[in-house]
Amino acid sequence: MPPITAELLLKRTEHRFADENNPLALQEVEEIALHQQHIKKIENVKIYMPNLKQLLLHNNDIRHIENLDRLPLTYLNLSLNKVTRLQNLAKLEALEKLDLTLNYVYLLSDIKGLGGCTRARSEPDLPVLRRLYLTGNPVTEFSTPGLPDGEAYRLWTIATVPQLRYLDGEEIRPSDRTKAAVHLPELEKAAREHDERATVPELPEDDEERDEGPKVPNNRKARKDKIASITKQYEVEQEGPATAADGRRLQRNDAGWEWEFEESHVDQSVSLSVWVSRNIGQADIDIDSDVGDVVITTKAGGKEYQLILNLPCEVQPDRCEAVRVSTTGRLSLTWPVADGIVIPAPPTKTEVRRVADEPEQIDDDEGFDDMPELI
Repeated sequence: MPPITAELLLKRTEHRFADENNPLALQEVEEIALHQQHIKKIENVKIYMPNLKQLLLHNNDIRHIENLDRLPLTYLNLSLNKVTRLQNLAKLEALEKLDLTLNYVYLLSDIKGLGGCTRARSEPDLPVLRRLYLTGNPVTEFSTPGLPDGEAYRLWTIATVPQLRYLDGEEIRPSDRTKAAVHLPELEKAAREHDERATVPELPEDDEERDEGPKVPNNRKARKDKIASITKQYEVEQEGPATAADGRRLQRNDAGWEWEFEESHVDQSVSLSVWVSRNIGQADIDIDSDVGDVVITTKAGGKEYQLILNLPCEVQPDRCEAVRVSTTGRLSLTWPVADGIVIPAPPTKTEVRRVADEPEQIDDDEGFDDMPELI
């Protein structure tokens, strides 16, 4: 398998100043996509790219999270790899989004360790990690009596990683936090028992092993089937009438682009990030925005592909700002909210204490000498 070298990084960045005679230009790069490169080990990234903020390593053969400490990463995508342990993440002090969809993380104690992913130096009280994706990992199968399937894993993660705002793409509500705090004592006991019984998952062969001959099991097809079963629940409507019965425009994602909304109560704005292939030129992207939805049309191979999304709230379409990042292809759209719409600030953290934590009450007459006698 090819290592991560300066040559590979230069090839994948397509930086306007980067060539084989000027590797120092890599120091300016803030985003890079290294997916489907048959990478087995994370190495050399922080040496060549000390200012990297977004690193996309999905769909490789990576087994260990390593050699990333002190990078200013805000987004790390390691989905579709072979990671079994959540290690060496505490020093990523700027990390806001971590995607480990379809890996092999199996210890609940590793999830608890993510609670320490905060800005430990300049702003020690400000948690950073906001979005975590663990769908398709063995830890999501954690269960306890009295809770529905999947509920124990979700409550455990919410309770032990309190800075999260979204888990597996679903917003964490105040009621979720309250429920997680109530069930935490029983979850802690069940989590210890779970980890004591847990064994390292059996990993599929690496890419070069799959290609050795017909006797090698077809793990690629098995994994593809697993991906399809997990992602099916997130598919958007693509057939039928253009609008639903309630007048809402039906969503669609012909090309399967990865996308994400972000709402800012500070700027009172809505942002949409779409990871469009960097091979699609700017002239082949058309954006049509309305107050409640957006249509992004891309052209490739003589065909048109549409991404139609309903916006989380009404916006001012005529003030939409669009930015394209050439190194990764990411398209960023930002709208101010419509007049009369207010995005509320996130709720402040409420400390939940058990009765056993209350100070002991002293039953004596001290401090009540001036009280009249009761007859």
